[in-house]
Amino acid sequence: MSMGDVKPMHCQNILNIMDNQGYAGASMERTRVTLSAMFTDACENDIIAANPVKKSVKCPKQKNRSTSVLTLDMQERFLGVAKKSVHYSHYLFILQTGIRSSELRGLKWSDIDFQNRMIHIRRNVTHDSNRNQFITGELKTLSGQRDIPMTQTAYDLLMELKRRPAPFDPEEDTPEFGEHIFLNRNGRLIPNSNYDQYMKKICQKAGIERISMHTLRHTFATRCIESGMKPKTLQKILGHANIAMTMDLYVHVTEDETEKEMQKFEKSCRMT
Repeated sequence: MSMGDVKPMHCQNILNIMDNQGYAGASMERTRVTLSAMFTDACENDIIAANPVKKSVKCPKQKNRSTSVLTLDMQERFLGVAKKSVHYSHYLFILQTGIRSSELRGLKWSDIDFQNRMIHIRRNVTHDSNRNQFITGELKTLSGQRDIPMTQTAYDLLMELKRRPAPFDPEEDTPEFGEHIFLNRNGRLIPNSNYDQYMKKICQKAGIERISMHTLRHTFATRCIESGMKPKTLQKILGHANIAMTMDLYVHVTEDETEKEMQKFEKSCRMT
């Protein structure tokens, strides 16, 4: 469409479509802000007379969607297909640690203590899509700075990555994020938008609903709860500021686990 033909209803329709496709509220709000900024610039340059992103153009209220989590079967199917992906280690690592994708990008080899089998979470790296830049920042809370014990799978994965040749020549090239662990083939960090594209294809091949990197974090938390981990311990591992966040966001049980618990109940109540 020509910019002069865009009306508020067209802008609202974009947000409605995003809502129907399951986008998070934060993503829709960023889209609204970006649209408004673009049309404001157009107004200032006399390209259009008025900004169509009026106050009436609002992000749809989020429904109380259940937290997206992979069941054990879905997790196995996802990893089975993802194993052929160059980013398989990225996905598996989150499923073994529960770290955020921004923390995954921020992880350096100096944060890994192989001797004590400990992972030190000290920073995050976000991506500014407008400038196409990666920004290293401090963690939001003191609880975000944490140490996560390695599972055997996480230990083996990191050892394998450590033995692999660097995706760049250290003698000829010193990339900005060369000390970071989880890079692409070109020695660059990966923004969430790229991860989403890769994961969409994996999910299609695996025959499961589309998921995000945050779904892997949710799944890790669910596996921890299913294994009997105490909420306070899980809170520390996830880096939540308070226990309420852990309980509200992650204390849910998959359908598979519900069936198992009901079978236990039925067995205990069965008349002899």
